[in-house]
Amino acid sequence: MTRRAVGSSEPAWPASACTSVLQGMQDSSKRSSATDDSACDAAAAQLQQLCLEAACSKVPRSLQQQQQQPSLLSSCDLAGIAHYIASGRARNIVVMAGAGLSVSAGIPDFRTPGTGLYSQLQRFQLPWPEAVFDIRFFRHNPKPFYLLAKELFPGGYCPTPAHFFLKLLHDKGLLLSAFTQNIDGLEQLAGLPADKVVPAHGSFDGAHCIDCGRACSVYAVQQAVYDDEVATCDSCGGLVKPDIVFFGEPLPARFHRRRLADLAQADLLIVMGTSLVVQPFASMIDAVPADCPRLLINMNKGSEQSTGLSGFVLDVASPADAS
Repeated sequence: MTRRAVGSSEPAWPASACTSVLQGMQDSSKRSSATDDSACDAAAAQLQQLCLEAACSKVPRSLQQQQQQPSLLSSCDLAGIAHYIASGRARNIVVMAGAGLSVSAGIPDFRTPGTGLYSQLQRFQLPWPEAVFDIRFFRHNPKPFYLLAKELFPGGYCPTPAHFFLKLLHDKGLLLSAFTQNIDGLEQLAGLPADKVVPAHGSFDGAHCIDCGRACSVYAVQQAVYDDEVATCDSCGGLVKPDIVFFGEPLPARFHRRRLADLAQADLLIVMGTSLVVQPFASMIDAVPADCPRLLINMNKGSEQSTGLSGFVLDVASPADAS
């Protein structure tokens, strides 16, 4: 694998790539047809169907607070959340999205044994699976990441009903922000503006030299990836990588700023597709006001011990119970 010097003069994203992505979304219309209001409403209806195992609550900081705080919900279930939104009292909704949204789009998660990304990296002969995203290992050997990056760059998957649900909240003027643990960019492919998306682990929207910090073209990096080359800085010769967060790097400053500012304003918190294990994302559920209702949509209850989810009043309905 050779190295290619890149700068910032190339377009951030070529028109042909955008056309390819839009065509892919159109071809997959059976999964998510369009981003207009009717499609968003249909997506929201599908999402409601998926919420048979949803759980909701107002946010107590302790059982004592739970007794002292009057509930803002007419009922502690999905219908209560819907009534609360329809009443006009939820005007600053904050969403926390995890890997479950990506998995439903066909993207493997990282840690699931057998199917997760880390269990499929034997071909790279790594000293440990997470090394492919370790900044120290990347400095020593960037080739494994550049080989894997062919599968990671946005454009190969389409948004799901959950992503269009976020777009619907935005279109209705209700979404304050959507925090995401994912790096696939599906929120923006669904039509959500970039200023509404707050990636906790970075994104492929930019690229920088890891030595001098100079911004480089993501398109140039992508071309290097597809040509089996390693992108280097045309200024200092250092290695270039997309702006996704590696082990050994700090989380984006924008994430920390928005986390402090937006959660304090939230009047409804929707947590989707995450077991709330990874910090500091997991502890964000306790940063909303004490009277802010919270809705958890996930395949399981999450990690009660590590995140304080025991504060949730869980109302989990199985398909059998729902019938």
